[in-house]
Amino acid sequence: MASLTPTSQSSSARRFLYWAIAAALTVVLLHWSFRDVHWQAVGQLLARARWGWLAFGLVAYIFSYILRAWRWGLVLAADCDPGPLHQRIAAIFVGYAGNSFLPLSAGEVVRAGLVNRFANVPFKVALGSILAERLLDVMVVFLLLLVACAQHAVVLPLGMMGAVVAVAGLGFWIAARFPEVIAHGLGQAFAIVGLVRLGKTVKSMVFGILKGLSALQQPRRFLAVLAVSLLIWLANGLLYWSVLLALDIRGIAGQAPGIWGALLTQSLAAFAIVLPSSPGYIGPFEAAVRVALDLFQVSGDGIVAYALVLRLLMYVLTPLVGVAIALKLGLSKAEVRGQVVHR
Repeated sequence: MASLTPTSQSSSARRFLYWAIAAALTVVLLHWSFRDVHWQAVGQLLARARWGWLAFGLVAYIFSYILRAWRWGLVLAADCDPGPLHQRIAAIFVGYAGNSFLPLSAGEVVRAGLVNRFANVPFKVALGSILAERLLDVMVVFLLLLVACAQHAVVLPLGMMGAVVAVAGLGFWIAARFPEVIAHGLGQAFAIVGLVRLGKTVKSMVFGILKGLSALQQPRRFLAVLAVSLLIWLANGLLYWSVLLALDIRGIAGQAPGIWGALLTQSLAAFAIVLPSSPGYIGPFEAAVRVALDLFQVSGDGIVAYALVLRLLMYVLTPLVGVAIALKLGLSKAEVRGQVVHR
């Protein structure tokens, strides 16, 4: 049997460390989220769910994917031809399904590879455009969180979160403004320590990715993309709100969290899923829902029922649409995984 090289040993060690941290965090957060839960009461809540509201929420959530495909086209068009809308829709559904079944949000790499395959969009540019989307998502989610907290007089460490968002935004803007300078500087840094060949590879890769951020330095396009991003998260928020209505979730005093409570929950969940976790963000997602609805004094049984329904709709049923599209396109599991490994 061939021995492992130092590089492969280091890579294996990093993967093991990530999975160890992710597994521990998942177990701890699930244990905390499901504490003091009476599963019979959870089952009774689920049995009384109003299916009309659930159907409405699922349609709104799927529509948000179409809006994401539209936005992706606007971002890509700053640097290249994004191709037909239906190809981007297919890539997004398959990619988001990958996020539910693959670690490290690897579905994003899958969808960048698919739009490269479908529309000849340069892979590095596609990957950079996805990073631009993530920045816009963070900005909009934080804005909605601010408004939701103001509506309910909720106290959260918003100053610290705002500082992180501001620093990230400034960093992305600088990267979009000076891609050649940044890529050249990184290449030179590797060359100084004797890694000339690796430096050239890094320079090419970083420059290609940063080209995908071009939309951030075009004011009109940036504002258009920001407006679509707001529509995306409002449509996404309708799912959170509709599940509250479907299960008739209320606090101890009988007050319903309402639409702003739904948007607050959505925002906390969006920030929480950046934590290391198993595929599908198991653990961080449930913990974020628990934190949000605890603010409204919702019972643990109601919170868990709510989280389970959201998970069913977002991370089971919708990813199945992506799997169906992948099968229709003739993509095998090995091919999807191969895109992640070889890119």
